[in-house]
Amino acid sequence: MQKKLKELVIGKMEKIDKFIPFWILVMTWESVAQWMNFELFLGGWWIEHLLCFMLPVSFVIYYNYNSTNLQKTPFIFKTFFFLLFCNMVYGLFMSEGYQDTQTMFAKLISWTLCTGWFYFQEPDNVAKVTREWFKYAILLFFILVVFMQGEAVGRFFAPCAFVVIFFPYLDKKWKLRIAVVVAIVLLMGALGARSSIIRFGVGILLAIAISFQRVYPKVLTKILFIIFVSLPVVLLYLGITDQFNVFKFQEEFGLEEVEVNSSFDNGDTEDLTGDTRTFLFVEEIQSAIKNDYVVYGRSLSRGYDSIVIDDVDWKHGRNERWSSEVRFLNVFNYMGLIGVAIVALLYIIGAWKAVFKSKSFAMQMIGLYVAFRWLYGWIEDFDRFDLINLYIWIPIFMCYSEKFLKKNDAEFKMWAKNIFKNESVCKR
Repeated sequence: MQKKLKELVIGKMEKIDKFIPFWILVMTWESVAQWMNFELFLGGWWIEHLLCFMLPVSFVIYYNYNSTNLQKTPFIFKTFFFLLFCNMVYGLFMSEGYQDTQTMFAKLISWTLCTGWFYFQEPDNVAKVTREWFKYAILLFFILVVFMQGEAVGRFFAPCAFVVIFFPYLDKKWKLRIAVVVAIVLLMGALGARSSIIRFGVGILLAIAISFQRVYPKVLTKILFIIFVSLPVVLLYLGITDQFNVFKFQEEFGLEEVEVNSSFDNGDTEDLTGDTRTFLFVEEIQSAIKNDYVVYGRSLSRGYDSIVIDDVDWKHGRNERWSSEVRFLNVFNYMGLIGVAIVALLYIIGAWKAVFKSKSFAMQMIGLYVAFRWLYGWIEDFDRFDLINLYIWIPIFMCYSEKFLKKNDAEFKMWAKNIFKNESVCKR
């Protein structure tokens, strides 16, 4: 009896990847919950977060039962996994109470999406999860849309900002559906939610490049790669030395304010050209210097000292903000310059592999997309447990996957065309 029970448990564990699309539907709610006009009770804080944690757990279990058929984990990923583990232990010592421990667990769930490497290195799995999400999400959207604030629309359809890159390869039915989704995001999403517009805009530009790849100058990809990779370093240096602040381009170039509706649908307006980032850089850097954690960070359990945004800390008088809107500022706060360097290499090495080592033009565009997300990670890209974060990691995984890198144009086109068809087209 005990033997049969053990075999049953093992059999279920081996098939846990079948539940991954379900966990991603849970992630869909987490992606938009902040911008919904009602709350959904998922069983309390710990139950809700344990449900979320099942997604990275599923990735690890999948790898455990399929490791012989999968690619070895790149050294840079192993390094980051080790860094996360060390940071978790460090966070236990840095925690000053129960709420700090909760904060650390929530952040850890978001960052352990990097374990998606174990699952999404397989082209079939990227297609499967994307296909299954679209299967339920479009209907779900039309149920929830009446309760959504403007910001939620673009966040809900984050996977579409990725799929739109392959628009030229899709069949007519899915081209129409993707076009409708893009129109919904542009028309129904608040203009104040600038990031959604930018994400979709970049995807559309890459799709146009794929459509006209015969006349596309190949050297342009390499030039853009170099620009995207180097620009954050250059702009950060210019900003710190007070020579040029890209976030104050309205003042730098003498532009007029552009007022749009607030992304929270509260009747207010906001300045589309307004500077909402400089104070974050100032506060995060000052906090790190003051508290001496520039090199190794303050851990996942702690935030940064904030004066501008006050009364958000659970501990009276401490006044820490647990995270900011800028991805790499959060990396700096949690893991210091060591973490920034390792996460930067995850992006840059992956993008380099796709741009310079892949056999298909589409993968070069994915590499360019990852290089852009490295740049945009210095402007926004929250490190949340949400679809935006997942579909930052998936292109990164693709850049390291030998199966994706070895696909030629015809093979990649066949894979993209079959994303929405329930069949395997991957080369084993």
